[in-house]
Amino acid sequence: MAIELLWDEIVPNVVHYRFQKGWTWEEFRQAALKEHTWGAALEGARYDIIGDLTHATIPSGTPFTNVARLFDQGPKNRKMIVIAGSFLARSMIQISGQVYPQVKGRFHAARDLETARQAILKLRADQP
Repeated sequence: MAIELLWDEIVPNVVHYRFQKGWTWEEFRQAALKEHTWGAALEGARYDIIGDLTHATIPSGTPFTNVARLFDQGPKNRKMIVIAGSFLARSMIQISGQVYPQVKGRFHAARDLETARQAILKLRADQP
């Protein structure tokens, strides 16, 4: 599978998606369902996500439809997603709040993993 799912090694309660070249929307759906199970097992404790696209591209299709639908189906204790490493994804996130109001404020962008971790820690402090 071209998407690795693991708990972040540095920031607690962060599910880290590591996307590799060639990943598909079906693989994303499978990874998201696994992430939903992990999040539900936290019994209400907050968790966040880092989507690492540093070594991947975005497959054809409708990114926001695929992502937003799965995000809405996930546990309520998941608060935000920070996408790292993809200029295209960062650009799309900036536009998404205007096109898809349901994702506004829930998706954030970062240049790299360290910036993504810092963003999560800051957002947690600002929005407990």
